[in-house]
Amino acid sequence: MKLGEFEKWVQRAIDGDLDEGEWRALEEALLESAEFRRIFRHSFRTHDLIRLHAEASVSAYSVGRSRLPGAEMLARQRRKAVKAAFISAAAILLLSAVLLRHVLTTAPENRIAVSPGTIYHLARTHAVSPNQSESLQPRDRIVIDAGAMRLDLKNGVMVLLKGPAEAEFVDAGCLSLEKGSVFCQVPAAARGFTIESKRIRLVDLGTEFGMEVQDGMSPEVHVFRGKVQVRALEGRRDGMVLEKGQSATLSTVGSWTLGEADDGRFFQSLPTELPHFRLSFDRIEGERLEVEGCLPESESLEARWPSMGAELDRGKIGTAVHFDGEGEAITSNWRGISGDLPRTLCAWIRLDEAPEFRRFQPIVGWGRFRGGEDADVGVGKCELLVFRKTPEEAPQLRLSFDGLLLTGSLPLTEGQWHHVAAVYHGGRISEDHPPVELYVDGQLDPIDPERSLYRLGLFDTPMTSSDGLPLLIGSSPSPEPDRGFRGSIDELFVFGSALTQAQVMNLMANGELED
Repeated sequence: MKLGEFEKWVQRAIDGDLDEGEWRALEEALLESAEFRRIFRHSFRTHDLIRLHAEASVSAYSVGRSRLPGAEMLARQRRKAVKAAFISAAAILLLSAVLLRHVLTTAPENRIAVSPGTIYHLARTHAVSPNQSESLQPRDRIVIDAGAMRLDLKNGVMVLLKGPAEAEFVDAGCLSLEKGSVFCQVPAAARGFTIESKRIRLVDLGTEFGMEVQDGMSPEVHVFRGKVQVRALEGRRDGMVLEKGQSATLSTVGSWTLGEADDGRFFQSLPTELPHFRLSFDRIEGERLEVEGCLPESESLEARWPSMGAELDRGKIGTAVHFDGEGEAITSNWRGISGDLPRTLCAWIRLDEAPEFRRFQPIVGWGRFRGGEDADVGVGKCELLVFRKTPEEAPQLRLSFDGLLLTGSLPLTEGQWHHVAAVYHGGRISEDHPPVELYVDGQLDPIDPERSLYRLGLFDTPMTSSDGLPLLIGSSPSPEPDRGFRGSIDELFVFGSALTQAQVMNLMANGELED
């Protein structure tokens, strides 16, 4: 409703000319605009002041002048006063109802907020109005493919949920967590807030804590303030109270192993971008390379320059690192992405035009490097490398999980810069449809089955070890000799999510995920 039209409706309300439907329309207009409510109040106050002043003036002027009998004049005044009072009362009731509705609709709700780039959806159990699109209703199901979401609950609880994650919002006092990483701040008034998973029930006792539940991994709880009560829901069903500074890991038999809480495992505020590790090789101080990115432990991360075999080189963007293939790797203290969680590894590379043949040239990797028959164990490494089958064939891109090897088809020309990326969506790998994409220079690189290896009879879910070696660049501790990268590496990223082809191409073009 426009301002001029609204003012006419207000005047009609003052005159008592609105019917029931028009009063409802006026109410909706008042709900929409604080300015309309101000005008409405001002108009009726002005009308009441004018009426009172006029009545006083008429009464004073009419003394000794009225030709109407006194009783009739008083009756007319009473009728006018009653009508005016009725209209004013109706206006007051209307405005009160509007304000009450406004207060009720803006009352605390269970709200959500997401970090940039987050891919998620809410499975609603019932319809919601447009103004509730960013609120949670009981039994809503949350699925986060990438990124992070903050839940601000009406009881004051803050839940930070990092993807990939699946959860059901039971109500403000309970969250059912199927998988994911959560950090919670619980005020004293919300004591008793509960998180349940298939294997654990956690009851908060007024605290801050983190909890991680992932497929194929032991659930963990870390307490940073206060206390929580945890109980296994399987096996021995052991229960205990954890205090500040303690952590507990659940075993397969339902018992707990105590440890120290690690606050570097959890985001404690909503991240400003998708979680990732980055080395641009543009800044180095002594033996220390600056680690960039967005990770819970970002402030404590570092990368170390090798003592031999590497030097700075002109990069695709700024400065790169050049490896001679005979020296050591760049080391870091980042444990990488464990289990079968989604990830994306990408970098600019330029292979040297070396005369001697080399089958494997690691770009980046982490985990438990086994090789040979030990690769059959099934919990090992994650490594992006260049593979060359014979001296006569061109090098190709490969993603290796030890017992699972996925090799591309596109050639990597020596002496030229190429942008390479490997995207793993997580979960089970099948020969017919592996959840992996390889990219060379932004183009999808078809997986070559003849140069790939699927040991599906042994294991079909790549599980990267969390207690293996931290991230290495340019080499690997494989038992096989001559396994170093020969060439330059620049703008290396590892994301904790499966990027789209558009994001890979944007990263290649300008170093950012978005245009």
